[in-house]
Amino acid sequence: IKDGILSIIAKKIGETVYSIRMNTKESWKYGYFEARLKLPKGKGTWPAFWMMPKKYIYDGWPNCGEIDIMEHVKQESAIHHTIHTHYTYDLNIKDPSNTAQVTCNYQDWNIYALEWSEDKLTFFVNGQETFSYSNLKLENEAEMKQWPFTKDSSFYLILNMGLGGDRPGSWAGPIDDANLPAIMEIDWVKITKLDK
Repeated sequence: IKDGILSIIAKKIGETVYSIRMNTKESWKYGYFEARLKLPKGKGTWPAFWMMPKKYIYDGWPNCGEIDIMEHVKQESAIHHTIHTHYTYDLNIKDPSNTAQVTCNYQDWNIYALEWSEDKLTFFVNGQETFSYSNLKLENEAEMKQWPFTKDSSFYLILNMGLGGDRPGSWAGPIDDANLPAIMEIDWVKITKLDK
């Protein structure tokens, strides 16, 4: 922490590249989750602000659900919002769409946010709504597992700087040592209870 800014620093020591993942001890159901972040430039970096369940209604991933509020890879001009569930991942049903890409200057300070209600997950960048994913309230929900984000679940927040690599299918791509250290800066994180 320097001048009130928390930095996640990915760096190489010898032949090993190090980074960090920070999880909150607390978990929540419903609310408004936001973070003011500045992302690094660099091949192979994979900064993310996301949520995983501490208490879940369906066992195992992706059944339990995953909410990616912000992910950035490959120096793209866009960040990604993504929802993973059995419905979207295993069954590969994309109606409604489970992902969106939002163009922004990721190297500047941006506020990435999620509003999670009983009926919808709504995403924002700098206060502008950018994507939403609705609870379809399926009659066969127990089979389809489209909405593991219920009042009976709770999710914790994660801030991390993932790094790619040479493994096949690595989404972030190979790491460029010339871009290390890579720094993800965190000004603040806020969680607000919804009135509704």
